[in-house]
Amino acid sequence: MSNLSNLTITEQALEKQILPKLPANDQTVIMRVYHAGMHMIFSSQTHEQMVQGFEQQMQQKQDIGSALGTDIANIMLVLFQQSKGTMPQGALIPAGTLLLAKVCEFLNSTGTAQVTDAIFADATHLLASVLQSKFNQKFGQHVSGQAQPEQQSAQAAPQPSAQPSGMLAQGGV
Repeated sequence: MSNLSNLTITEQALEKQILPKLPANDQTVIMRVYHAGMHMIFSSQTHEQMVQGFEQQMQQKQDIGSALGTDIANIMLVLFQQSKGTMPQGALIPAGTLLLAKVCEFLNSTGTAQVTDAIFADATHLLASVLQSKFNQKFGQHVSGQAQPEQQSAQAAPQPSAQPSGMLAQGGV
């Protein structure tokens, strides 16, 4: 059971709950997307800019859950664009959720922000809503990308809705 005043959700616990229920190929795809997101956030080229962007949001008293959900959704969309539409759309929410959990753990461990289970839940809801709205009916595609070939080639990579806020706004990506 979650505790709304603390963060009890971890990336590792989510990974243990989500991945075993999926076919091995789907697990591989989700983890590949997750690791690409981790690289985007925590690489030496972008990490400091991401942290500064988030700290700026906190100074402006922006809602942590909204900032996190939007930023992680935008990271997932950037990764999808970089894949030129070859990334299975169904991998975005599970990989984004794992990435969100890792970022929340990081923010709490560094004292940058106090993220709770309630904030994580809000951010996860926004992450899923943003991604689903970008892909509409196309989002129902399975993680392993079982769309018809003519449908896949006709799918254009969706653009992030606006300039990324927070972690992405500082030009780190």
